Amino acid sequence: MRSAATAVVVVVLLASAAAAETTLRITHVAHAPLAFDPGQEQHVQVRFRLSSPARVVLRVYDARDLEVASISSEGTLAAGDHALVWDGRSSRQLVPAGAYAYTITAQDEGAAVVHDLSDSTGGDAVVVRDLRLDVEARLVRYRLLRSAMVRIRAGMAPPGPVLANVVDWAPRPAGANAEPWAPGEVTRGLAPAPWLQGSALALPANTILVLPQQPRPEWLSAAERPLRPGRRPRPSRQRDPAAQPAERRGDLRVQLEVDEQTAGRRSAAVPIRVDVHPADADRLYAERFGVELYVDGALAFKHELGYLPLTWHWDSTRLPAGPHSITTNVFSYEGNLGVASVTVGLPAQER
Repeated sequence: MRSAATAVVVVVLLASAAAAETTLRITHVAHAPLAFDPGQEQHVQVRFRLSSPARVVLRVYDARDLEVASISSEGTLAAGDHALVWDGRSSRQLVPAGAYAYTITAQDEGAAVVHDLSDSTGGDAVVVRDLRLDVEARLVRYRLLRSAMVRIRAGMAPPGPVLANVVDWAPRPAGANAEPWAPGEVTRGLAPAPWLQGSALALPANTILVLPQQPRPEWLSAAERPLRPGRRPRPSRQRDPAAQPAERRGDLRVQLEVDEQTAGRRSAAVPIRVDVHPADADRLYAERFGVELYVDGALAFKHELGYLPLTWHWDSTRLPAGPHSITTNVFSYEGNLGVASVTVGLPAQER
């Protein structure tokens, strides 16, 4: 005959097992397709499984962790498999192309349960494989083993300058990728091909890619958009793109002006002016940065504690007649870069 103490233990164990079976859990989360184009009336479906009945909200965030969409279930969902659909819109406005993370929140009579992989996956370096220029197709081709944010730069091999930003921390899917290559006057003469450098950061597993692909991120207005709860701060570290907030990670637009009339007269002091585009000024001035100027790919001037606007005086009397390229690289110590180039034609020396 069982004692009263034994009976109590059995009842407690049975009650604990019953409570475990009814604990709300969200599992089997996946989305399809991995990338979609809402401009073509496409949508993405996020699937999940509930262990017990609950009300569910699907929330979508941009790379700044700002909420762009919230989709609620129609009432309480039964235990089992379900799906919610996002049409790629925010308050009826199509969102810009880019990477968007989602969370699923389930609420029953107890505390809410949140499924969010944003901080536990992604962020590590991904190798950009088989990076090459397809001259005939005018494409820069490469492969990724995982979906990632990608940056590709083209130029002359170090210690030469970077001449173009091919793609600037924009999301790309795993597999074969290709970026348009439209060589400018300065990069057209690179032989046999430009030096290419690729960097990539893995995207979290809960990332939806919105098409069509763009060379750099765009953002919706941040006004009145809730921040993702529990967002981890991203303290900036020098030359560590993964540690930078998304809105500060990316190359800079800079301006390069040459007084061609003075250059054509073979002056020993041709003014060359470097400045930053007004839209990027605040971001650049918040970082430590330097300025480099190259003539025909050779470093001619460098200022490591940069200030802008900057005017450098170029001696054009020592160069042969013909076209010459002048390039500036404005580099921040957080890894961002601004590139601008001009071609200046010099006349023959007067005798």
